[in-house]
Amino acid sequence: MHISRKRIVVVFIVVLFLVAACCASVLLFVRPSKDVISLTKYVNEHESELIYLVRKYPNQYKALNNYIGVEAVDTRDEDICFIFSWSFNIPEGGSFLYYADDGILETLGFSFVADTSIDGLGLRGDGYIKCVMLKQNWFFIEYNIPT
Repeated sequence: MHISRKRIVVVFIVVLFLVAACCASVLLFVRPSKDVISLTKYVNEHESELIYLVRKYPNQYKALNNYIGVEAVDTRDEDICFIFSWSFNIPEGGSFLYYADDGILETLGFSFVADTSIDGLGLRGDGYIKCVMLKQNWFFIEYNIPT
């Protein structure tokens, strides 16, 4: 049986396209949309000021009106949530910076200790939670859970 070169080229292009689509979808589902490197740099540069906010406003939600880029801090739970202007840019979700003093972030019904991606959430199964450990005790969480 003879297979023409044209068919081989077409099959090769189709397979290459499928591999590229799979690789792109893996990158899309593993990486959060926020630039993790710049966020880690932000934490390194402002860590003492962020910890100061935690101590200044214990057990409360406090609006800060863009103090060092932070719009609000929520210290009502063990894990501290820092809210930024970009925190609610995701429909039916959000993205937040967290500080977990014990190194275990507990939020959204899950416990995180390292980089984690959970997919298949929400009614249609296209929701996700992405957690990135920026440095010890500091986490970035992005989630979208469509209802």
